[in-house]
This record gives sequence, structure tokens and C-alpha cells, in this order.
Amino acid sequence: PRSTQSRSSAASDVYKRQIVYSRGNDLKEGLDDGKDLNPKALVVEETLADVVMVQRSDIENFKNIEKQLRNQIQDLDNKMELKAQDDNKRLEERLKQETMKKNLEIQAAHKRYEEL
Repeated sequence: PRSTQSRSSAASDVYKRQIVYSRGNDLKEGLDDGKDLNPKALVVEETLADVVMVQRSDIENFKNIEKQLRNQIQDLDNKMELKAQDDNKRLEERLKQETMKKNLEIQAAHKRYEEL
């Protein structure tokens, strides 16, 4: 019986049957020009007024798009990690070279000082 159905099960029934009714003047909500429609005016049951009805194929498409986006994010994360590792290696090598260069300059300065 309908009274024992869960909210999602009732929504599923609504989805399957695609029953729509109009509540007459409630379709227009407070505007004289009637451009904005009351979104709850075209529902089968008031408790299901906030349920969005979509095609199953649309849901599957959105899931596929979400999966693709998650894969792209994972790929970008991997690329960023590799780039960070490469940058770190490059900067460590540069630091090592600069340190050696400065040490040579210090040694040369000490040598000049001792010669004076």
C-alpha cells in the first residue's frame, strides 16, 4: 500500500508513472505577469514537491561525467606530484651548486686575506 512506502519508493513510483496535474491558479505564484511558476504546482503529491524528476539516462550520464572528472582530478594530482618532485630535485641541485660556489668564494677570500 502507498501509505507504507518509503519516501524514495514513492518518488520512484512518481518517476515511473510521470503523472502530472495542475492545481489551477496555484501555477502562478504571486506575480501579475505569471512568468514565475510555482515549482510545487506540478507535483503528484505535496510531500514529493522537492523531488526532481529526471531520466534514468541523465543520471547515468551525470555519473559517467563525474567518474571522468574524478579520473581527470586524479591524473592532475599525479602530474602535480611528479612536477613537485622534479622541481624539488632541481632546486636541491641548484642549492648544492650555489653552496659550492659560495664555499669557493669564501675559500678564495680567506686565501686573499692570508696573503695580505
